[in-house]
Amino acid sequence: ALNDDGTATCPLCQDRVPCGPSGLGNFRKRHAMSGRCVERQSKLGKKKTTPGSILGFLRPKPAPVPSTVNAPALIRASASSSASPASVTPKPSASTPSGSSKARFGSSGSLLATLESAIKRLPATVKTATATDELAAFGNDPAGYLGAAIPADEVFENLNGLFHRVLGWSMPVHETAALLRRGDLGLDGLLRFLAYFVQERGVPERDFGAKIQQILDAIQFL
Repeated sequence: ALNDDGTATCPLCQDRVPCGPSGLGNFRKRHAMSGRCVERQSKLGKKKTTPGSILGFLRPKPAPVPSTVNAPALIRASASSSASPASVTPKPSASTPSGSSKARFGSSGSLLATLESAIKRLPATVKTATATDELAAFGNDPAGYLGAAIPADEVFENLNGLFHRVLGWSMPVHETAALLRRGDLGLDGLLRFLAYFVQERGVPERDFGAKIQQILDAIQFL
């Protein structure tokens, strides 16, 4: 091929040969395997080649034939298919909201279930009960308070004195609120006490309704 300045570089002796208007034809006629070309080859330490090798270099190369086979279309992965399974976070089920727990005491909407829910939401300022707190009176094993022979319709009458001693008679809400403590010797113990007599001894929940409401009002007051 011709250089930009109208010369051709000989592949054998590396000489740049002016070609003039005749182009490569002039190069083949005047320079290829000429004495100058052979002399420069010897100086370059190259072996003498046959005329056919230079002619092969000068022979025009056939133009490339474009392929008639269409390349397969590029398939791009969608965002959903390329996502790693570990990056997909399952959505919580609407039927089981996060953080919810089934009430241990009483059916939904009952006074015991309402009291249990209120105890779980006690302010952080409510202290943990000790044995010297008033509500600790309900912290023992409920089965030990009354003999099993006492029928359900007489239980509250027998426990009335205990309730009045701890929670008073028509005690103001702020005074009841001052008694509130958390833990097994506090409201958790009272809830366990009430649940035992309702669920195990068959006492109607309404028998304890006034006292449960007194506690609920005090929690609301906090």
